Amino acid sequence: MTCSPGISAILNARRSTPAVAARRQERNRLSWLRNPPLSPAPRNVLRLIERLDHVRALGLAASRAATIPQTAFDRIADEAARITSQHLAELPDRRRLAILAAAGIRLEESLTDAVLTMMDKLLGTMMRRAENRTKDKAIGTIRSLQAQLRLLTGSCRALLDARARGVDSLAAIGSIDWEGWERRSWTPNC
Repeated sequence: MTCSPGISAILNARRSTPAVAARRQERNRLSWLRNPPLSPAPRNVLRLIERLDHVRALGLAASRAATIPQTAFDRIADEAARITSQHLAELPDRRRLAILAAAGIRLEESLTDAVLTMMDKLLGTMMRRAENRTKDKAIGTIRSLQAQLRLLTGSCRALLDARARGVDSLAAIGSIDWEGWERRSWTPNC
C-alpha cells in the first residue's frame, strides 16, 4: 500500500522518536486540526487557513475517497473523527493509514467549508456596520435639514401673517431670528 509523502513523513517521524513523545506530538497535531476556531474574526480566518495548508501539505488527493464505496469511506472518516491518537497508535499500519487518509480528506473538506463560512460571516458583519454608519449619517443629515426647514417655515409664516394683516413685509422680516439662521446655516456635504 502506498501513501502520500505527508503521511509517510508523519509515520516515519513517529517511528523514529520515542513512543510517548510521538503520541504527545500526534495527539497535539490531531487535536489542533480537529478543533478549529469558530468565532468569526480575521485572525481566526488565518488560523483556519493555516490548518487547511497543513492538511493540504499531506498531499492527499480527494479522488482516493472514490476508490472505495462511499459508505465505507464515510464509516472510516467517522471513525477518524472519533478515534483518539492513543487508539490510533495501537492500530495496525494499514488501518492507521486508511484512517489518517480519510481524516485528511474529510478535514480538508470541513476546513474549506469553515473558511468560506467564516468569510461569509465577516463580510456580513462588515456590511451591517457600513449600513449602520450610512444610516446614522443619513439621520444626522435629516435632522439638520429638519431644523433648517422649521426655521424657514417660521420665517414664511411671519411673512404670510404680515401680508394678511397688511403690514410691511420688510418690517415682518425684521422679526425673524437672524442669529438662529446664522447658527444653523447648513451646507450640503458634496
